[in-house]
Amino acid sequence: MDRPALRQMLADIAAGRIDTVVVHKVDRLTRTLADFAKIVELFDARNVAFVSVTQQFNTTTSMGRLTLAAHYPGEHPPIIDLDLWEQVQALLAGNSVDRKLGRPAKSPSLLAGFIYDSAGNRMTPTHAVKDGKRYRYYVSHPLITTGRSENASTCRLPAAEIERIVGDRIATFLGDGSAVFDAAGAAVASTAERKRLVDQAARLAASWPTLLAERQRQLLCALLARIEVADETLSIHLRPGRVAAAVTGDGPAAIATDANAAADIIVLTIATCLSRVGQGTRMAITGANAGNPDAGMVRLLAQAHQVHRRLIQGTHASIAEFAAREQMTGSYITRLLRLVWLAPDITQAILTGRHPPALSTIKLMQSGRLPSDWTQQRAMLGFG
Repeated sequence: MDRPALRQMLADIAAGRIDTVVVHKVDRLTRTLADFAKIVELFDARNVAFVSVTQQFNTTTSMGRLTLAAHYPGEHPPIIDLDLWEQVQALLAGNSVDRKLGRPAKSPSLLAGFIYDSAGNRMTPTHAVKDGKRYRYYVSHPLITTGRSENASTCRLPAAEIERIVGDRIATFLGDGSAVFDAAGAAVASTAERKRLVDQAARLAASWPTLLAERQRQLLCALLARIEVADETLSIHLRPGRVAAAVTGDGPAAIATDANAAADIIVLTIATCLSRVGQGTRMAITGANAGNPDAGMVRLLAQAHQVHRRLIQGTHASIAEFAAREQMTGSYITRLLRLVWLAPDITQAILTGRHPPALSTIKLMQSGRLPSDWTQQRAMLGFG
């Protein structure tokens, strides 16, 4: 960090004079993990892309951003150990900058270091920025190192979605008095103390949605052993011997010195459904009415009805004329108008977030000619 040329470059970035940094190899920038973390954080804060021309690192693309977590190829050993890098990446993935107010907004990757796909690949936290908004993900490691994988088990999950599902299940466990009572085991000697622990755990479960992210991360680090993501099941492996220390807030020291903390594992399972959407994967809880509408599909329905109302007003001679005035294609307008005649229950399901997990904006717009028969519509869109 003390090299004059590097200091000048960082000063130019801070002044907004640079939007892309290109190096021959990453080690031409720095060989120090701490310095590298600081530099990448500055790049991220100033929306500066980073390109290594000989190592296929190019953060001007979303996939290029992911490759920064890979082991670097070359004659020398990897500059950054994967586990250490993931700790840095978890921190950076949570640091976004509110450019208008000039202050950071924390959003740490709560499951970093614990989540794996069904093939046993670690899933690394990462993010992409689009239109000034940060989108966080957990990505199977093969997708980071090579950009693709022949293994169907690899996936790219929206971070907020999987964190919410895991957090809800942990809170449910903490709110289950009998489960907490049993988990306390030998760690809590007396029945009275166990009952107090149950009460504390119940209060913690009730307050989980309002806990600071740092507190949630602290609890998850104490309780989690591993999370495994499969097509139909999400498995959360917990360490029951750590429940008492986590709930009472005795801290990492008490957890680390508990010889029995890792002796047993209990597994919480959730029936889920993974659906591939573009380059990513969506996860939904099977049979659960999550009540989280898909904003994209809701916008499509609203747009379809708006276009339909404007067309029936008769102020345009044809769909082609309307499309030209709105700078849309006639094909897009035609496919959009089909959504006006969706079965009422399908429309209601989309608006309330109770649609099949595989249904997406892409499927709605690429379903071909929607049949007028509502039963056939339900079968085509996965409601059958």
